Amino acid sequence: MRLRFACVYYARKPREAGTTKYPFRKMAAFAAWGVTASGPVPLRLSAVLSLVLFVLAVLLSISALKSYFSGDVVPGWTPTMALIILYLGAMQLFCMAVIGEYIAKIFTEVKQRPRTE
Repeated sequence: MRLRFACVYYARKPREAGTTKYPFRKMAAFAAWGVTASGPVPLRLSAVLSLVLFVLAVLLSISALKSYFSGDVVPGWTPTMALIILYLGAMQLFCMAVIGEYIAKIFTEVKQRPRTE
């Protein structure tokens, strides 16, 4: 069963009285709700971003090890840059994306919409 939809076209009239009184904080919260309620796309983008960061971490680790063995490095820079910051940051982002995928699946099930098959 497919959900049916229709487009409603209208011409929006210009605002009649001054400017909006809606505060910026509420508009930002409304925009954040619109992005996160749109579906799992932002969550999947964070998963892709985490994989890109992981590849970058591997490349920077290779570069850091190369400079370490050539002797052109400040002591302590290699492990700090390669392991702690990049790897752990990429892994945290990936774990958050996985948790977000689970939450997105729960969200779609809670809506109780008919299956589209």
